[in-house]
Amino acid sequence: MDREARLDASGVECPRHVLLCKARLHHMEVGEDLHFVGTERGCAFEIPRLAQVSGAELLEERRADGRFYFRIRKRYHPRPPSRPRATALVRLTRRLMGWRRRRRAPGPACPA
Repeated sequence: MDREARLDASGVECPRHVLLCKARLHHMEVGEDLHFVGTERGCAFEIPRLAQVSGAELLEERRADGRFYFRIRKRYHPRPPSRPRATALVRLTRRLMGWRRRRRAPGPACPA
């Protein structure tokens, strides 16, 4: 690919290096490569896992001179997690049993 981004997180403590990488991947276009460099020991397992769950492919992973080097290619934009919905059977059962959402009782009045 002709477009590449670089992120040097040398000396950055955990978990900030993961957050920086996640933010950079989020703003990248599909097909772009990210060259990531980090010194934190957690990079060895956190960055590959981040690539896996964030719609990216880990192309290269190596360690040299006490640093971790990764090359990650963004493959797709992951969908946000969806909220589970009640099934039709659950909704029917609730209706038949007269189930209603409880409303919070008003709290005590504030003293003046």
